[in-house]
Amino acid sequence: MSLNASVNSPCDLAFPDILASIAEKHGVSLGNVTIEIIETNLIKKLQRNLDILTRLRIKQVKLSIDDFGAGYAVMQQFTIIPATELKIDKSFVQEK
Repeated sequence: MSLNASVNSPCDLAFPDILASIAEKHGVSLGNVTIEIIETNLIKKLQRNLDILTRLRIKQVKLSIDDFGAGYAVMQQFTIIPATELKIDKSFVQEK
C-alpha cells in the first residue's frame, strides 16, 4: 500500500507512531506500507525529516522519494536518506 505524505506529515515527530497505530487498528503490517514523499518537501527541513524517516524505517515502513529531479536537491543529500525507492520526475524521461 502506498500513501502520499502531505507537506506537513513528514515534519511531525508523532507521525511514525500515529501511522503505526492506524495500521495496527486496521490489521495492516507496516512492512507493506510505502510512504511517498515529494523531494522538495523532504529537503526543506532535511535534518528534522531524517529523524522521522529513520523512525519510519525502524518500523519497517518503506520510503519512496517522489518527483526526484524536479526540485533543487543535490544528489549527495540522498545518500543519507533511508529511502527504499527513488521515483524519477517525468521531465527526465519524457520526450520533448
